[in-house]
This record gives sequence, structure tokens and C-alpha cells, in this order.
Amino acid sequence: MEIRSPKGIGDYFRFYNHDRLHQSLDYQTLVMVYNKGKASLASSGV
Repeated sequence: MEIRSPKGIGDYFRFYNHDRLHQSLDYQTLVMVYNKGKASLASSGV
């Protein structure tokens, strides 16, 4: 049996991670913060 979430939940997660500005992250999206951290690790050689 396959359980599927409604299409709307995927759209919301996409909005939440890619488009929504988060006050606690200095009005950046989660993806922006994630990518900055990833780039920082890559440049530090970790």
C-alpha cells in the first residue's frame, strides 16, 4: 500500500524552504542559509 501526501503539502514545503523569508535567519530563505553553509564548508576544506 502506497501512502501519498496531498499535492498541496509538497507545494507548501517548496514555498517554506525556497521562498519564505525567516525572521530568525535575518530574512533569508532556508535554502539561502543552507547554500551559504555548504559553500563555507567547501572553501574551508572540511
